[in-house]
Amino acid sequence: MEWSRFARQLVQGCGASGILVPHDSTGQTLAPTDQLVIDSDKLQKRLGPGPCLDAARTHQGDHPLREHRSPS
Repeated sequence: MEWSRFARQLVQGCGASGILVPHDSTGQTLAPTDQLVIDSDKLQKRLGPGPCLDAARTHQGDHPLREHRSPS
């Protein structure tokens, strides 16, 4: 849950967060900070394509931690 809380604080305007891990043909929600995350992931699984499932399936999407790392 720490990573989810950190992401929520890092991303401006983010009210809830979680980790969607690809599993079978959909995904598994881990470390949700709020019931909203669980509900929205369930809805995406039921309806099909959506930003979280698409990112989990293709391994592409927004990665806020990559954008905020300091140069080596």
